[in-house]
Amino acid sequence: MSTTFKRARSPNSPVTTLLQNPGLSSATTSTNANSSGSMRPMNTNSPSSASSQRSVRIPKNLSKIQVQPPAPKRQRLAKALVGRKRDKLNNTAGETSGNSSNSAMNNRPTPKRKKITSATRSTVRQIPQPAFRTAAMGAAAKERIIEKNYANLVNQRNALPSGYKVKFLNKLLLNAAKNGDKAVKLTRTRMREAVAEGLARSKNLRSLTKKLSPNGQRKFANTIKNNLNVSRHMMIKNAISREITNEAKAAKSAKSAKSIKSATSAKSAKSASVAANAKAVATVKAKTRVKNMPNENLINVLGNNASIIENTGKKMAGDEQDLINVLLKTINSIKNPENSSRIKGAKQHLRFLYGAGLPDSRLKALKKLKIRDVQMNILRQFTALWPMIVAVPDKPLKINLDEDGTLDFLFLMWCDMLHDATVDRSVSFGNFLNGDAIRMLFPGTSGIKFAPTIFIKSLVDESYGVFAFTRDANNQVFDLSKAKTTPYEAIWKDVMMQGHIPIGKNKKSTPTNIKMIPKDNFKLDSIRKNINKKVYISIDQESVGAKEFSKIIDKSKNGERYTLGSVVGYANIFDAGSQMVTQGYQQDKVQSRAWGMMPDPKNVKFMVDYYSSLFQVEINGRGKNISNRSAKFGFGEEYANGEIKFILNGKEIKPSRGAKKKAKNTGDPSQQLIKFMGDFMQVLTALHAQTFGGGEMLYVPASGDGMFVVIYIFMARKLGLVPKIITSTDDQSFLHFVNLSDVIAGASNESSHQKGGGSHGFSQR
Repeated sequence: MSTTFKRARSPNSPVTTLLQNPGLSSATTSTNANSSGSMRPMNTNSPSSASSQRSVRIPKNLSKIQVQPPAPKRQRLAKALVGRKRDKLNNTAGETSGNSSNSAMNNRPTPKRKKITSATRSTVRQIPQPAFRTAAMGAAAKERIIEKNYANLVNQRNALPSGYKVKFLNKLLLNAAKNGDKAVKLTRTRMREAVAEGLARSKNLRSLTKKLSPNGQRKFANTIKNNLNVSRHMMIKNAISREITNEAKAAKSAKSAKSIKSATSAKSAKSASVAANAKAVATVKAKTRVKNMPNENLINVLGNNASIIENTGKKMAGDEQDLINVLLKTINSIKNPENSSRIKGAKQHLRFLYGAGLPDSRLKALKKLKIRDVQMNILRQFTALWPMIVAVPDKPLKINLDEDGTLDFLFLMWCDMLHDATVDRSVSFGNFLNGDAIRMLFPGTSGIKFAPTIFIKSLVDESYGVFAFTRDANNQVFDLSKAKTTPYEAIWKDVMMQGHIPIGKNKKSTPTNIKMIPKDNFKLDSIRKNINKKVYISIDQESVGAKEFSKIIDKSKNGERYTLGSVVGYANIFDAGSQMVTQGYQQDKVQSRAWGMMPDPKNVKFMVDYYSSLFQVEINGRGKNISNRSAKFGFGEEYANGEIKFILNGKEIKPSRGAKKKAKNTGDPSQQLIKFMGDFMQVLTALHAQTFGGGEMLYVPASGDGMFVVIYIFMARKLGLVPKIITSTDDQSFLHFVNLSDVIAGASNESSHQKGGGSHGFSQR
């Protein structure tokens, strides 16, 4: 039977009903699929099956299809519930529910997945990776962890108050990061403990001040802070204790003094007046003893050469050189029968003053005087000067350095020249080692190969990124340069003073004792009573306004005697900083320092002692690419005119004004070296005095220059000496006395040998 299909169909036709009601079709086919006659496998391989999946096929005998009406809703729900229960009971893999589609594909059993056991996973994990890849991945991961821990520790340290930062140096933090999580946690705990201890110390001080009167409490109101370190705490605590004692004594004495005040006031006033007059008379006598000495006694120092004294009234007129020759001849005629080092030094210094060191202004003033008067004045000056000569033998100072020591010394030289701007920042350390200044210092070498030493690495670590190593493609260090302009000298000064930087290959800390005193609190009582040696202070650099080191000398005066004397050597004279000598308020001139700041040509008083030794220095250095090389230098005298010269490897280098500017503009190695030698010869003078001065004297340098302190401590350790130096904080508010506990008494102690944990250990106090 053929059926003709028309484009327009009745809305109620079976096909239209099926196409418009897919849900009905689904329900019908689902019912037929669950009937007993419809349960047969589908031939999924037949073409018709494939085509049926692609499109809706309309059978030809469409008119014979019996369309069943949908079952009632209650029956459908009951049937679905029965189907779900059956599925739950059978729980058979691959069985479809009663509500599933009539497709035979859904009735096909699903294959079971193979269970992956732990043994299988272990086997998969154990597939070997390339050894180099495994090691590299592990090392990189470890390095990332170290960098993260180190960065976190640095950030936590930088957040600490300034008084605690120095306890947690970069090297300590890096070591903690390398040692793992336990070390990192311990370091963080110690940081918190340090702050807590600081707060506890402040609380302790505040409770202690309650014992004071209201006026006494106000004295310390601004001094006590929450971030006090141990040294500052002890200093304030001692001050509060003294104030408590003084208030108690004052209260007690006020009570007793009130009753006897009227009876003793007249007697006390008379006694004080007598004592003051006696002291004034003694002072005048001491000052005029030499000045009023009879000429006959002065001429006795000439012995048989007394005829040199001019007996006529002839004035100092004529050719300048002839006049200078007369003065030098007078000085050379002074006898020294016992070959005294002091007499020799006094004559040498006078030759310098009246010879090459005689300024035109002083010579002009001398021309107005009679020759005899000038000669007698020279004899008076000699008589006053020779007891003030610090006599030390002119023995050479030899310094032997190994390869590392040579590089360490030259590294400090490079840093000092960068500090003085005599070497441009663009000049790396590797280029400096192969530059003209090194060739001039160590003749016969074409340069020195750079390699990082323990000392250099330690200082670079403490520069906070100012200095940076340069590495090649293999991550090997081959150079060092200055990366930032941030100041670094004060940090280096602190870590060197505290002995944290290893000098040599042993990586050990060096015990150091530091006594700290507020500048304004230093007084005569701060000095020990019974010092069995003469102590001299040589000032390199101090603040023009504060003059913190000059005031140490001034306050050490006990009657007419200075317990701590001021000393000047030829190195000080040739590196004459601005107003660096006690009471030196004149213009900065070499001659003014040599004359002791006394401009009057008739004056016979010298204000300072003089270190007269013209010693030579020999530095024997080594390099990885050179054999032993020696640098020989020092001061020498030209006897004919009294000129003091600086000789380097047999050649004179003249110090000149503007050497710093000239070296910066021209790169002249001789001017670079002479500027460096100005400070370095002061360092070596102190070390020469410590080496050959014997046990009867102590020569102590004093400087606020950070690089000066660093170089002095380094060279002292290389010579096996205990560094003894005075320095100050950047604001000159505190004085630091390094290893001078045998001289200074009234101070708080900060001893690095009491610190544990290696060279960068924590305080155990």
